[in-house]
Formats: sequence, C-alpha cells, structure tokens
Amino acid sequence: MGSGRLAIWILGGGVPKNYTLQGEPLLDQILFVPTTGFDIDVQFCVDPVDNGALSSCPAGEGHTWGKVSVEAVEAGSIYVHTDVTAVFPWLTHALLSDPKMKRKPKRLLDSLDDARSFLDKAVAKNRGELLKTLRFPGAAPKHDPESVVR
Repeated sequence: MGSGRLAIWILGGGVPKNYTLQGEPLLDQILFVPTTGFDIDVQFCVDPVDNGALSSCPAGEGHTWGKVSVEAVEAGSIYVHTDVTAVFPWLTHALLSDPKMKRKPKRLLDSLDDARSFLDKAVAKNRGELLKTLRFPGAAPKHDPESVVR
C-alpha cells in the first residue's frame, strides 16, 4: 500500500509496547502479508531491561520476532532511559513549535477503508495457506476451518 518508512514512538514498556509492535509479526508470520517491521523506533521508559518492565528488552530486540527491521536495530532503534511523563510534553512542544516540522496532516483515518481493503485482498490471496494452519492434530473432528476464516 504505502512505500514510506514506518516509525514508532513507544511511551513506556511492557504490554502496551508488545501490543503496538505485534502487528508486524501478525501480518507477516500469521497472515502471510509481507512486512519488514518498523524502520525507526524510539522508546521512552524509566525502567531498566533487567526488571521485566520492558518485557525484558528494548524495542530494538524485536527484530528477532519481525517487529522491527534489522536496519532499525543497526541505525534507527533508540532507547531513551527517562520518565516519559516528564520528558514527552517538552519534546512534543519542541517538535510542534519548530516551523521546519510543520506539514500537512496525514488524516490516516481517511485511508482506513483503503487499508482494510488492501488487508482483505492480501488475506484472501493467502486464504488456502491460512486454512491449512487451522487444521491440526487433536482438533475437534467437527471443526470446520471454513467457518472461521472468511
């Protein structure tokens, strides 16, 4: 659909970070819609990696699951060890105040129908392969994958 680079700002860690990044592996590894992960990720979090609040890793580690691209890890993955509630308002103000940062709003919600149509077509193209993943040993004998994948 789009060909631009994909970036993400992650405010905090743990579950919200995981859910935000989970879209890439879902598309690529489960729905077979080719993706490469985020190209740039910046994570603001006060927690160190070792206490589990970061789901045990900064976002850049997500390349092992296809959440961020290898290129992002090498050049575009930044972990900012800070209290996001103290820093983010100042950073936002600085960025929005800079005249060079002014640009026309993207209005992404206006593209929702096109994005949904693109995803529906990609999933429909891979329907046969997706149905195979729903048949497995131990599944109920009357389980009908056709009834679950539309």
